[in-house]
Amino acid sequence: MASPCEAIDQSATSFTPELVLHRDASLLRGLATPQHIRRFLESQSRGERLCQIFPCSPQNLGVSGRVYTTMQRGSSSQLDYVLVPLGLAVMVGYHVWLLLRIRSRPETTVIGINAVNRRIWVRHIMEDPSGKHAVLAVQTLRNTIMASTVLASVAITLSSLVAALMASGAAAHGGLLLSAPGGGSEAALAAKFLAVLVCFLVAFLLNVQSIRYYSHTGLLVNVPLAAHRRPARAVGYVTAALNRGFYFWSLGVRAYYFSCPVFLWLFGPVPMCASCVAMVAALYFLDVNKEWEDKDDDGSEDEADGDGRSTATVCGGV
Repeated sequence: MASPCEAIDQSATSFTPELVLHRDASLLRGLATPQHIRRFLESQSRGERLCQIFPCSPQNLGVSGRVYTTMQRGSSSQLDYVLVPLGLAVMVGYHVWLLLRIRSRPETTVIGINAVNRRIWVRHIMEDPSGKHAVLAVQTLRNTIMASTVLASVAITLSSLVAALMASGAAAHGGLLLSAPGGGSEAALAAKFLAVLVCFLVAFLLNVQSIRYYSHTGLLVNVPLAAHRRPARAVGYVTAALNRGFYFWSLGVRAYYFSCPVFLWLFGPVPMCASCVAMVAALYFLDVNKEWEDKDDDGSEDEADGDGRSTATVCGGV
């Protein structure tokens, strides 16, 4: 004789919850006592009802298990509406604060300090009349181009891999991810894979733009200042091109950082939100540097480069 769970699965051919519950109740009238039937009808979820009456788990109930899993996904989608926007708000809010700090107090951020030193480096290279530092400039820019090339190659490779998974249907039928806590429905899982794909594509495009500006700087930095009618503007133009290259490179790295919480979103909104908070805390210690905010040895508080431009002016193009 078939067990009550097998009989329910054989009779429940439709996925409509009302029809399934009606058929289960009619079957249980002949298989259980009135007390069991009353407990069956008073319970909240169908998977819990069957487990209270018979010693079996929702995963072994066929259609019953699918109804129970669907209810679990519904509660997970509610967490998505709360925790995912919260994690995104933390990341976006931190970077808005960082941008405002770079523009107002650049000497307290690593990005602002590096921008000042790059301007000094450009002036030092272009003011050398002998051209001895030209090889140094070319080698330095070649190293930066190689770094951006590696990041761009990795980004486009990962983008192709994610796109292949989505095209083959692995993203829509990933049993492990769908069964994970907070995995969500098939449509939600496909949207998460799409978000990961967008992160890698943005990282690729940003690194390509950084290579573009590095290539321009490699030629312009070797032009001597004596050949320019306005040397100060020449230094400013070359410095702006170099800084834009590094800004695009930094944004490309940030896109890699942001792909980590998006990838953890595949396993639920809780890991995604927790990773956003942890990443913001780590980025704060990497982006902020208050040592340059103190007074110099000669007592001057406003740091300026060789042509008298302050730190805030140099970082104005951020």
